[in-house]
Amino acid sequence: MSVINLLPWREQRRRHHRQRFVVLNITAVLGGYFISALAVHHLESEVAIQNQRVAYLQQAITEQRQRMNQLSDVATQYENLLERLELVQTLQAERGKTTAVMNLIPTLIPQGVYIDKIRMRGQRFKLFGISENTALLAEMLERFEQEPTVSYVEIHSIVHGRQRFDKSYQAFELSFQVSLRTLLSPAPKTSQSKEVG
Repeated sequence: MSVINLLPWREQRRRHHRQRFVVLNITAVLGGYFISALAVHHLESEVAIQNQRVAYLQQAITEQRQRMNQLSDVATQYENLLERLELVQTLQAERGKTTAVMNLIPTLIPQGVYIDKIRMRGQRFKLFGISENTALLAEMLERFEQEPTVSYVEIHSIVHGRQRFDKSYQAFELSFQVSLRTLLSPAPKTSQSKEVG
């Protein structure tokens, strides 16, 4: 049986709709692909930017850690230098101690008293000597007791009638302790000006 199309415009319209549908589908697919490609490209560029930022932050963190390590090394070196400086200052004070005490003793010994031997143990000193009489020993003891840098003054023995230089003397032993901090510290300017004036 043969089919006769009495309305050819319907067929043309259907074909037109099909073509339009295919074109729209192809356009939608191409548009979707293009949009997704743009989105992927945008996301990839964002990821690349974030990766650059992360790399920059990691590099900055590494540099900061290196600086902190260097700072720690410098702090250790500084502490070592401080320890060495304290040691040098201690040695300097020890070296100056003997000289300072040797400069102090003649100011405390009156004329007529003679020192034979000086023994030193830390800050404690012991003098062995002779005196022409007991009054000079009393004067020497008073001078030692009035000296602000000297403390714990003790006379251990006085022996009368020791012969020296064809003369009779009194042998003595005297011990005392010296405050090195006070002795080695510079004198205040006011006291110096009073002494000069």
